[in-house]
Amino acid sequence: MEIPEYEAGKLTAYQLLLATNTLRGYSLKDKSWLKLDLNGFKEMSWNDRAFSSLILPNDTKDLQFQSFDDVIEGKGKGIIMLLSGPPGVGRTLTSEAVAETMRVPLYMISAGDLGTEPTEVEKSLKDILAMVTKWKVARSTHDLECNKLLSIFLRTLEYFDGFLFLTSNRVDNIDGAFESQIHLSLQIDSLSFESRRHVWVKLLENMGRREAFDDAQIDVIAGIELNGRQIKNILKTSQLLAASKDSKLAFDHVLVITKLRAANAWNPPKST
Repeated sequence: MEIPEYEAGKLTAYQLLLATNTLRGYSLKDKSWLKLDLNGFKEMSWNDRAFSSLILPNDTKDLQFQSFDDVIEGKGKGIIMLLSGPPGVGRTLTSEAVAETMRVPLYMISAGDLGTEPTEVEKSLKDILAMVTKWKVARSTHDLECNKLLSIFLRTLEYFDGFLFLTSNRVDNIDGAFESQIHLSLQIDSLSFESRRHVWVKLLENMGRREAFDDAQIDVIAGIELNGRQIKNILKTSQLLAASKDSKLAFDHVLVITKLRAANAWNPPKST
């Protein structure tokens, strides 16, 4: 059925009564359907540099590109990728970067979104996968490792046609039956000195403060063993410290926050 277009000024009074200034839309953040104001709609802006900015070995990037390129071209079906590694190394960021490159939204699922009862999990998972498949959305599922729910997860994924990321920091605990369903498994290791240095430089550039740090100062803070999330949090807190002193972010602020973090770091007791 073809719907005719009308100019706003030529609508009858009755037609104007039927018109609405809202549309129903799904919020990926709130996981719910909302009424959205038409005045808030705009063209989607994608970050074309997201993938190239990832701090990963080039061969790992090439492998990822080859995998999801098949999906973009319609050659791949049901691609499941496992991203593993310690917290803060960029597992979620990698998922987001791939989604940006594919120009699709990323629907993120945690175990809490699915419930705890097997029947509840199965229904929730089926509903989510059915919905996002229609939207051609990339999925990211965090730490779904509970063995009693494994069979449900595997059975549901068997008929899934799309691109799914699984992220975990306990890859050694993954069941063998689950592992056989994974098409590509990537281990993202803790950041090296060069990787940490790259993260510091990139974040400082994004903040417009790279020129305030010389290479020797960058080397000092890059020498501290931190993950990407910790570096980002330190810079955010350092910026607040600088603002409280009515000054711009500088090396001294970062050094103070880094030392405070080290002094208050929690060290779990060693088992004997």
